[in-house]
Amino acid sequence: MERYTRQIALPEIGTQGQQKLASARVLVISAGGLGGAVLQQLAAAGIGRLGIVDGDVISRSNLHRQLIYTSNDCGQKKVEVAERFIQNQNPEVSIKIYSDFFTEANAFAIALGYDILVDCTDSILARYLINDVALALNRPWVYASVHAWQGQLSVFNHQAGPTYRCLFPEPEHITQQINCDASGTVVTVPQLLGTLQANEVIKIILNQAEVLSGKLLIADLKSVQFQTIALEKNPLQIQKGLLRGLELRRKHQPEVKNIEPSRFLSLLNHVDYCLIDLREPQHEAVIQGNSVKNWPLNELSAQLETLDKNQKIILFCPHGNQSRLAAEYLLSQGFTQVGHLPGGTASISINA
Repeated sequence: MERYTRQIALPEIGTQGQQKLASARVLVISAGGLGGAVLQQLAAAGIGRLGIVDGDVISRSNLHRQLIYTSNDCGQKKVEVAERFIQNQNPEVSIKIYSDFFTEANAFAIALGYDILVDCTDSILARYLINDVALALNRPWVYASVHAWQGQLSVFNHQAGPTYRCLFPEPEHITQQINCDASGTVVTVPQLLGTLQANEVIKIILNQAEVLSGKLLIADLKSVQFQTIALEKNPLQIQKGLLRGLELRRKHQPEVKNIEPSRFLSLLNHVDYCLIDLREPQHEAVIQGNSVKNWPLNELSAQLETLDKNQKIILFCPHGNQSRLAAEYLLSQGFTQVGHLPGGTASISINA
């Protein structure tokens, strides 16, 4: 705990808050100027698991604003260099890298394993995708964009708050996109906005009331002026994003096998199966058997290293909601034989 002594000293954090940070899973989409700043801050704060998504390689033109890279890194994959940087900064952080761009084909498989999404892209199309995926998964996401001396920041889909589409309804045709490669930006803008993004992530994890949801922060670093604008929910735009997200999810979500209660009970002592009970430790075990392991949801990713990817796995929880999400996550991590108990333990009779 010595690393986080000064942070734990804050009354808003303390030991319990630091444990929340250590249990959090945050996905950073794009490892450029914004993403590098976000990753540095979150790793320093002690976020337990960081996912990094980027299909790009480092070029010399990146170096002036993407400060986690050096001249010797040019030509290498951003995610691999970013992973090494974070490991050197804080070895206690678990890192998962995805050396692809965030697209409709992989968005759900990647995002399933994370609690919060952070948009560090310079792509308008990617932001609509992030928005819709976050809606379908009921995840909050932190948005920032930069241009020249200015930047914008907000939190979307937090506790049923406004979404990106409420602020920017999608036009029928997006023919051009402005990004920092084409239009330019001063180094201080992505560094400041990325730091503010990390700050919002920390506040979300700690369940702070002052999260920038329902508001848009506009920062002008040339005049050093900051303005906050209130955002209103647009039910039609929220519905549009949710429907598109659910459609994409149906198209790309992994196939999870539903296990009938009678079949489930017959496998409690089967040596070829691993039955994973997702209940929290303080809850009394309802199901027992030689093949049953109690791995709470927040410990699942760490425990998976002990299993073979072809192991027959069945997940269960009280009502089937957590087990469904956990099963999809396992499939996204390359496990091949995954099922769950749809109605949870509430749907079966132990004496059956």
